[in-house]
Amino acid sequence: MVGRAVLRHWPAFTRFLLRHQVADRSLWQAGELAEFSAAAQGGAHAGQALFCQYVIREIPALLRGMWREQRLTVPTVLLGGERDNVMPPSMLAGGKGHADDLTVRIVPGVGHFLPRESPHAVAEAMKELFATGR
Repeated sequence: MVGRAVLRHWPAFTRFLLRHQVADRSLWQAGELAEFSAAAQGGAHAGQALFCQYVIREIPALLRGMWREQRLTVPTVLLGGERDNVMPPSMLAGGKGHADDLTVRIVPGVGHFLPRESPHAVAEAMKELFATGR
């Protein structure tokens, strides 16, 4: 409702978010910001529906401990940006006790959009994971 209205009628907010979720604000070109804003305007209803389902279903399940006894059994590499203001590095800690083979890496000097800000770090982590099977 409010979120959908903001995305639909205030495209500057999308541009603001994109610029403030990266370490280097000059990373985004004007055309890219316009394209993301247009997509957010067009997909505002879907985005709101997804968020509502998360709030209605997933948060209560997390609070009830629905997955507390579950283990992550596949080899996993979790990358986080050192300057991520959406999911700061502190949020990525503590998962190793729930996983068989979890590697958490914090990529220095980048924010929330790792594939955009540090594609080489993402590619290297993928190559290592797939080459070694871990």
